[in-house]
This record gives sequence, C-alpha cells and structure tokens, in this order.
Amino acid sequence: MTTANESAILADYRDSFQKTWSDAAAPEEVRFVVLDCETTGLDPRRDRIVSIGAVAVRAGDVVLDDSFEALLKIDHNLSAVTVHGITRDQARSGLDEKDALLGLVAYLADGVIVGH
Repeated sequence: MTTANESAILADYRDSFQKTWSDAAAPEEVRFVVLDCETTGLDPRRDRIVSIGAVAVRAGDVVLDDSFEALLKIDHNLSAVTVHGITRDQARSGLDEKDALLGLVAYLADGVIVGH
C-alpha cells in the first residue's frame, strides 16, 4: 500500500524533470547521479539491499558535496553483509528499506541515474 507521503515524493520526482532541463539539453547542463548499492545476494525473493550510495556528476565533474548514502537494516544473512565491510551491528541498526528508498528518490530530484 502506498501512503500519501510516498505518492507525494514520487510525484515530486516525476515533476522535477519538467522544471529543470529539457530533452534537448546538452549533457553539461544535466545532473547525472551515479548509483551504487550492495546486497546480500542476487535473489530478489530472499536477498536485500545492504547499502545505497549515490554521487552527482555535473559537467563531467564529480560533486562530492552532492551525495547520498544509506545503510539499511538487515536481520538475516548477516554473513553476506560482512563481505561489504559492514559489521553485523551496523547492519542491525540501519534504516528500514522503505525509508532508505524514499530518501534516495527524494535525493535523485532531476538526476539521470547512471548505474554502477
């Protein structure tokens, strides 16, 4: 079930593209967001996202002060978490997946996602 807050965040995300740059904009005018995430595995039925990191790129330059990071709460498969340099205690005290993803969508704003 989608809450009103989630719907508003997703609507803002869609609307942000209409308020900034057009499809004809030069790449130097576009905010790209390089996205990276770590998971406990590749099976979406049982594995989970462990961490999300993102950083903006503008005019070919990485903008370190325009970044996002989230450590998610993981209650199972903790041995897979330690592979990423995250302690089991850190994984147990992270954000709920829903809150982390809503934060990511809010951060993205008008950024074009670049997968990593």
